[in-house]
Amino acid sequence: MLRLLKVQLGTRLFSLWFAVSAVFCVIMGIILGLGHDKPVTADHGFQLEDFPYIIAIMLCGALAAVFIGSEFSEGTVRSKLTVGYKRGHFYLSQLILTAVIAVLLFACITLPYFLLAYKYFFSLYSAGYLIKGFGLILLSMVGSSVLFTLVCMTVRMRTVSIIVCAALALGFDYASSQLRRRLMFPEMTEKSVVEFSEEGAKTNEEKSFEKNALYKEEPVRSFYKTAYYLMPVSAAKDAGSILNTWIMAFGEDDEQKITDYYEAKKMTWDKDFALETQLETWRYPAWLLPEMLVFTAAGLLIFRKRNIN
Repeated sequence: MLRLLKVQLGTRLFSLWFAVSAVFCVIMGIILGLGHDKPVTADHGFQLEDFPYIIAIMLCGALAAVFIGSEFSEGTVRSKLTVGYKRGHFYLSQLILTAVIAVLLFACITLPYFLLAYKYFFSLYSAGYLIKGFGLILLSMVGSSVLFTLVCMTVRMRTVSIIVCAALALGFDYASSQLRRRLMFPEMTEKSVVEFSEEGAKTNEEKSFEKNALYKEEPVRSFYKTAYYLMPVSAAKDAGSILNTWIMAFGEDDEQKITDYYEAKKMTWDKDFALETQLETWRYPAWLLPEMLVFTAAGLLIFRKRNIN
C-alpha cells in the first residue's frame, strides 16, 4: 500500500490540476489577508471568513473526482488489482490522497492569510483560539474529503462525480447556513408598544416578552441540531464565529462576555445555541469523526462488492 500511495502522491500532486487549484487557493488567501490589513476598532471587527474555505472544499471534491475518475476511465484500477494490490489498500490510498489534497489546499489559503494578517492574529488571539478556529476548518476539509472519496469511488465517472461533489459542497453550505439561522432564533422575543399623543409626541412605552413564532421546539430543534453537526462544512462556518473580535475578549471572562453580547441581541439571537457552538467545540469532532469512519467503512464495503469491469 505504501508503494501505491507513493505513486499516487507523486503523480497527482505534480499534476496541472492540483497546481492550478493550489495557486487559486493562494490567491484567495492573499485576498483574505489583505481584507484584514486595517486597524481593528469597535466599528471594524476581525472575523475569519468561511467563504474561501468553502471554495477550497469544492476544489478538493473536484480534484478527487478528476483523479479517481481517471483511474477508472483509464483502466488503471483493474491493472493495479491484477498485479496484486488489494481492493481495501487501493481504496485507502485514494482516501489518503484526497485527505492530503484537502490539507494542502487548507495550507495554501491559511499561510498567506497568516503572513498578511499575522499581527492581528497574535495580538488578538491566544494559541488556544487559533487552534480551535483553524482546527475546525481543517477538520471540515478532511471530513469532506472522506465523503468525496466515497462518492467518487461509487460513481466512478469523472464528470458525474464532479457534479455530485460540487452539488454536495454547495448544498451543505446552503443547508448549514439555513439551519444555523433557524437555530439562532431566540425562544422569547421582545415586544414594544408605544403610545403617541395627538401632536405626535411619545407619551408611553411598554415592553414585554412573548413567544417567538420562529423558534423551533423539540423534537424539531434536536433534529435540526443533529443535521447541523453532521454536515462537514458546519465546523468551517462556525470557525468564523470563534475568531470574532466583536464578541470575544480572549480571556477568562469569554463565556460571560459572549453571554452578555447575545443577551443584548435577544431580539435576534439565541444565546444558548451561540454558546454551544462557540465554546463547546468538541461537538464537531464528536459528530464528524464517527461519521468519517462510517463513510470509510461504507466505501470499502461497496468497492469490495462491485465489479471493476
